[in-house]
Amino acid sequence: MILYDSSDWLGNVFICHGTVWPQIQMKFIMVCLYIFAAWFFADIYEFNMGTEGRTILFSSMSFLLIFRANQAYARYWNGRTMVAEFFSCCREFILLSMGYIRGGGRT
Repeated sequence: MILYDSSDWLGNVFICHGTVWPQIQMKFIMVCLYIFAAWFFADIYEFNMGTEGRTILFSSMSFLLIFRANQAYARYWNGRTMVAEFFSCCREFILLSMGYIRGGGRT
């Protein structure tokens, strides 16, 4: 269990202990250096990457966004069904218990 210091919020943002960051830190730095070298090469030699990358990115992102929206809708509908079933069971229990509870005295 990780214990956080509640008075130091900025330190909690950049905490490394107990996270995956120490295992991927070197890989992250290498990828950043590779990306910087590719950008520097493209900038110096005026290399045009083209527009196909954006097209692939947009279509992939739209697919993932639609897939995520469908999953969210399915979770919403599942929750709604469970809540409706819960209230139906509560109503049925109350109606059943009202049949066994003796009413107040007649005046």
